[in-house]
Amino acid sequence: MKASLRQIFTVISDYLIIALLALAMVLASINPLLAIASDDVPISVEVIAPTATIVPTVKANLPVGASLQDAKVDIEVTGADPFSLVQVFAQSTPVLIAQGFANAQGVFRARVTLPNNLEAGDHSMVAKIQLADGTTKELTLVKFTVTADGLIAPRKKKSGGSSGGTVTESPVPKPSGSSSPTPSPAPDGAGVLFVGGVEATSESTLNPLGEPARLSITVQNVYKSPYSVKVKFQVLSALSTVVAEIPEFTTSKIGKDETRLISAQTASKLGQWGLYTARVTVTPPTKIGSATLKPIIRESLFFVWPLLTLAVILAFVLIVLLLRMYLLLWPVIEEEEAE
Repeated sequence: MKASLRQIFTVISDYLIIALLALAMVLASINPLLAIASDDVPISVEVIAPTATIVPTVKANLPVGASLQDAKVDIEVTGADPFSLVQVFAQSTPVLIAQGFANAQGVFRARVTLPNNLEAGDHSMVAKIQLADGTTKELTLVKFTVTADGLIAPRKKKSGGSSGGTVTESPVPKPSGSSSPTPSPAPDGAGVLFVGGVEATSESTLNPLGEPARLSITVQNVYKSPYSVKVKFQVLSALSTVVAEIPEFTTSKIGKDETRLISAQTASKLGQWGLYTARVTVTPPTKIGSATLKPIIRESLFFVWPLLTLAVILAFVLIVLLLRMYLLLWPVIEEEEAE
């Protein structure tokens, strides 16, 4: 009877080990396959040659719902020149609320207090960053509204079911010594708007909740006048359910022939799905000149190693191998004990 059970378990364990190793190989092969497939993502933005110039990026965590009297804002500037001067203003009437120098890595962080005399209405926080050539670059950290009862509110209400996150925008510099390219018209933007492909990443972790996603997309205005677009970021699981979503973000006006990089990070963590879809919806004005525009959707697959799943599989394989080794040694132990 023991011999029969041992034979049955041995056969079953062989198939289990093969199946689990095959699953691990499939997971290992998905990442490079997706890297190859990502080359097929349709991009209608005119390609701009890479440049060594680092474009500073800024972000601020706005205490939505807090009283203006107690509002503390954490700000971060990255990509600045090392030890460059950074000044942060609250406006529309500019009021200096923070200043200092970036560190050796070009990062400046500060926790600032908003002026308690801001009037009800729309306001913004702006960072002025000193560049290596002596000029100053101005970037908007966040736009917000002060309500009639003195509370901090977002410039635009969040849509229902959103999980939140942060969005930043930064201009893409043109190569030095070259004029702006003139792309041919594309059907999705009626010849006045070009939208690039989606880039998305997230860190692998053993945490069952996963990590947030970082997404970005490039838009280019090829119309004669500046205009703003609305951008919404979503992340879908392998089952096509929304696992993270950022409320619709309205860019500042994009100038003629300007290319803008819109970057975002979700507040929600993604879990351990492995395969995800990044979806970005760009909504331009309904009419620009004589052109009637519709929302443009870009999607891209990306893969995050499900380390917890792989750890469970490997632990199960180890347990099966140990049990099998015990069953194989079982008869030898019994013979030695009988002697």
